[in-house]
Amino acid sequence: MELIKTGRKSRILLGHPKSSSFQRFIARSIDLTVVAIIFLIGGIFWWPLGWVGAMLYVSFQDSLGSGQSIGKKIIGLQVIEDASGLPCSPIHSVMRNVPCLLSLFCLPFPVVGVLAQLIFIPAFILEVYLLLNLESGVRLGDVMGNTLVIEHFQDNIEASQHPFKFGE
Repeated sequence: MELIKTGRKSRILLGHPKSSSFQRFIARSIDLTVVAIIFLIGGIFWWPLGWVGAMLYVSFQDSLGSGQSIGKKIIGLQVIEDASGLPCSPIHSVMRNVPCLLSLFCLPFPVVGVLAQLIFIPAFILEVYLLLNLESGVRLGDVMGNTLVIEHFQDNIEASQHPFKFGE
């Protein structure tokens, strides 16, 4: 694993080469589909099982493998810790997924769940705004977890030949 070295203390808000917003959107969509499947399949047997399973996946999804959730692995992205350049650890994964985790946690509670969703909507808008407008392409969760999302292709596949490599 090659570590990314810079002379700066943190690259999060200062502009590090970013993965495309489209790639991140597709990877997140795949991950949310996985969350929905876990929630539904677990809910068939006992609704708390699906809820807890979905929360566990959301919490630790970015520390699976080498910093790649299922969606990121399919698309060719990796979450790294900003300070070290190493793949995302479980603690950083939980921190970067707190906004989605809190929303999912409150979902089964009628009044609290609705209020949480009303709070989550502005947080989601802020995440999209940061992702699209900062040079580094980070979202709120990246800042909270001190992580970056970079393109990461397996050694046996050239980056220029990857089927999911979308334009800059």
